[in-house]
Amino acid sequence: PQTKPRSMPAATGQDEATAAPAAVAAVGTREIAAEVASRIADTLRMLLSVLGSVLSSEAGQVAAQDAASARSLPAIGKAVRRLWFHTEIFGASWDSKEEAVWLCRLLSMLEGARAGLLSFYGAGLLCLDALVVLA
Repeated sequence: PQTKPRSMPAATGQDEATAAPAAVAAVGTREIAAEVASRIADTLRMLLSVLGSVLSSEAGQVAAQDAASARSLPAIGKAVRRLWFHTEIFGASWDSKEEAVWLCRLLSMLEGARAGLLSFYGAGLLCLDALVVLA
């Protein structure tokens, strides 16, 4: 007769419905939050890298390299800002007001994150918005 290896719930006397929440609680919310933040930053880095590659310009290639080394939202924001300053946008329908608002949001994210005034969520939204609008 075959025997199944004992899973963690059976070994601790818990059923499967209560084992998952207990495992999450054991890991801790700080570790989970750090992992989620890391994945969000990874996603934004990938988006910036793809945007830089699609532009196929020197500024785009530099942005893709900057994205690979960026480890925080402010670093990603700085790379987006450098890409914007060094990219000529042909046929863009931006007027000066829209461009100024976009740049203000990006700079708000950079300064707010550095000063600790923005939550990670707020900084992430502003960074994502800057990438989407630039793309």
